[in-house]
Amino acid sequence: MFFRFLLALSLGAGSLFAQVGSGGTPPSRLLTLRNQPPTVELPTVDVSTLLAEDALAPKDEPARFGWPTEVNLEMQTSGIRETLSDGSTLWRLRFHSPGAWSLNLVYEDFLLPVGGELFLYNDDYSMVIGAFTDSNNKVDGGFATQPVAGDAITLEYHEPAGLPYPGQFRIKRVIHAYRNLFGAEALRDYGESGSCNINVACTQGDDWRDEIRSVAMILTSGGWRICTGALVNNTAEDGTQYFLTANHCLGGETSWIFMFNYQSPFCTNSNGPTTDTVQGAILRATNTASDFALLELTEEIPDDYEVYYAGWNREDVAAESAVGIHHPSGDIKKISVENQAVISDRYLGNSGVTASHWKVSDWDEGTTEGGSSGSPLYDPQHRVIGQLHGGYAACGNNSADWYGKFAMSWDYGSSSSSRLNDWLDPLGTDPLNLDGWNPGSGLRLGLDEMELRGDTDGDGLAEPGETIQLAFRLINNGNEDLSGVTGVLSCSNEWITVTQANSNWSSIPVDDVAWCNTEFELSLSGDGPSVLDTDLLLTLSDGDMECAVSAEFSIGRVTLYTEDLEGDTSAWTHEAAEGWGDNWHLSTEESASPDHAFKCGSTTTGNYASNLDALLLSPEYLLSENCRLHFQHRMEAEASGMYADSAYDGGLLELRDAEGVWQQLFPDVGAYTHGIRGTNTGPFDGGTACWSGTTSWQESSVDLSEWDGQLVQFRFRFGSDANTADEGWYIDDLLIDGAPLGAQVQPVEDLLLTPQRNGTVLLSWGAAQSASSYRIDVCYNMGGDWLPLAETEACEWVVRQQEGVHLYRVVSLSAE
Repeated sequence: MFFRFLLALSLGAGSLFAQVGSGGTPPSRLLTLRNQPPTVELPTVDVSTLLAEDALAPKDEPARFGWPTEVNLEMQTSGIRETLSDGSTLWRLRFHSPGAWSLNLVYEDFLLPVGGELFLYNDDYSMVIGAFTDSNNKVDGGFATQPVAGDAITLEYHEPAGLPYPGQFRIKRVIHAYRNLFGAEALRDYGESGSCNINVACTQGDDWRDEIRSVAMILTSGGWRICTGALVNNTAEDGTQYFLTANHCLGGETSWIFMFNYQSPFCTNSNGPTTDTVQGAILRATNTASDFALLELTEEIPDDYEVYYAGWNREDVAAESAVGIHHPSGDIKKISVENQAVISDRYLGNSGVTASHWKVSDWDEGTTEGGSSGSPLYDPQHRVIGQLHGGYAACGNNSADWYGKFAMSWDYGSSSSSRLNDWLDPLGTDPLNLDGWNPGSGLRLGLDEMELRGDTDGDGLAEPGETIQLAFRLINNGNEDLSGVTGVLSCSNEWITVTQANSNWSSIPVDDVAWCNTEFELSLSGDGPSVLDTDLLLTLSDGDMECAVSAEFSIGRVTLYTEDLEGDTSAWTHEAAEGWGDNWHLSTEESASPDHAFKCGSTTTGNYASNLDALLLSPEYLLSENCRLHFQHRMEAEASGMYADSAYDGGLLELRDAEGVWQQLFPDVGAYTHGIRGTNTGPFDGGTACWSGTTSWQESSVDLSEWDGQLVQFRFRFGSDANTADEGWYIDDLLIDGAPLGAQVQPVEDLLLTPQRNGTVLLSWGAAQSASSYRIDVCYNMGGDWLPLAETEACEWVVRQQEGVHLYRVVSLSAE
């Protein structure tokens, strides 16, 4: 676990809020520097036109507070860098955007070394944020900083001498706030939303104090629009930072900023604290039918934010009344009350999927506005039943709003990336509803590691017919040291019997881990499948409170092949489909694990080419039973900005079977995110499922059991049309697991290779004693890895003659 510390600055009226950083003072305040940083003058923003457009914007469009300017400036090639007397360096760059109430920035390729510190401040230092350090690095290299009051902002990066690598980042976007949502407090009129809106501190919020703490305002779309959403609980109640909002708010979520507790302490309008922010999120699931999006926040929420994880209700039964909590027009947090039953409806009464939304016919108290999008709707039992899609309600009218149903979002999609249940029900208990969870209470234990401590034949593999021993290491995520924790292990699988179900943990300090004192024991049926994946449930108690954690468990599954792309990759090839282009290459720009990944895109920091049908081909792999392919990948490709879930460019995965036929694979973990538009001019047919848009590094995996025993090959296929391009697609860390290929006896010693006239080579050998079959392996380079090529019961095999050095061996396999 890692920690971040909140710096809440009090430097005058302009100090609005401070992002999670490590504190400190910019060195420029303590030094006499001869040079001023260069200033980037940003283009004038046409405020009157933007305000006129905003007046006509529908509620199902995220409210806009700023206008972005793309700048694409790297620290290495911009600003001014000075060497200080102690050998450290100080880099600075200033931006000026006339008339801005505040400025905020979005970054790419953000990577700071331990010891490097980045500060941002306005001209009079009345607002300073930072220091941002290596603790703010993210896997995808994305980062964003919150609005800083004023029309000028300076970036200052200090780097001590002798660090292992220099800091780097690219400033991608600067947002000019033309609305005074985050400007100087003295000039801000809180309560800029409609006058009928009700502050959450009023009596209407008295019964909803917990739920109010779950709701946050979001700076979306790369930092220039606003939506609302809420933290939601999951069945493990383990504090996983799942955040529910609207699908139509999506775009650039890796750089989103989430502001909790932005609310007046009084019923009358007054500024609330704006210090409680975290940055960055991973999109876990989304679906346009009910307009939901589920994110996982990537920065740990500090304990002193005192957030709450809202409960939910997935029953498709109309609540007799409802409450909404939200940030209308980016204002301080408000509450709305509907005293009548909600109505099952389609969006706006005439659009989308039948019975996909809850209709609030007419708010009795309060209303919603732009900026309220994605906010939760609660039933009388204080459980979320939907999130705001849009509608016509406003102060002064009796019109309706529509909320996408939680009940539909639960399991309407066809994969984990399009429904909620895979994420919010990790225990697999499938409850109809779940109460909220307060992180300050309850038993907060998580599973850190599970270890196989013993098995019947001692080979370190859990196999059918064996008795095995398992140990669990727990982590204490709570606020107090724990002692005397007991655990009961259970499994619902018919092929597994828990024969020793109880163990205990003597002591688990806060933020520390501990192994159980004795192992749990399981008996695995010999009549079950050779490879079996199942879930184990560990129910924990300290005598006063209980919680449960789940673990995935595999019988008979071993790792067959791994490829981290750090060694010899000559067995991998890439090519263009006929008539198209190829951009695949081995890259060190970024990777899921250091230091290499295959990339389809520019060999520099530019975008991929147009008109690609680029094919990255793996080596051939011999599959055992029940295999799965796992791999890590990251995508930035052109998706449609108008048609949800549609794309013009993207990537997909294909397999060539033993008959030489290529076919598309459909992962069930990390599934495809988009479909190709029917008007697309690229290589893919309209409707083809693919990965597209912007994603951080994620794992996808696919079931290969259909091809048991076959020699297969994979290819990662990326296609682009003739228009807009983006960064591209990265592939890394492939793994295939499944049943063992067979026990190896020894390589045969009498292998003969005989060239044939038809361009093939005959491999032949004598029968080996006790061998039931033989595996042919190939090595493409001296000293390289041996890769299985085929399996046969005969004592000969034919291979094609190929250019270069190819080594072959034959391994005899036993029947056991």
